[in-house]
Amino acid sequence: METALEERGWQVMARRGDPFPEVALSSGSWRLELHNGGLLNTTTLVAKRSTAPCDEAFRRAEETQGPRG
Repeated sequence: METALEERGWQVMARRGDPFPEVALSSGSWRLELHNGGLLNTTTLVAKRSTAPCDEAFRRAEETQGPRG
């Protein structure tokens, strides 16, 4: 998956290997985190996007509802 993303222009921003491999990639305002689940033979993909309108919406939601909604 990492190789396919890099071929499509994503850049590796961070990499850790102990005890399970993890890599963070970015493209524009998007950041992806890939985690190997180790013994469970699973992979987790977390996508995050940070833009001013998005950050503002989260800030307003926390002010009105609290951090747990």
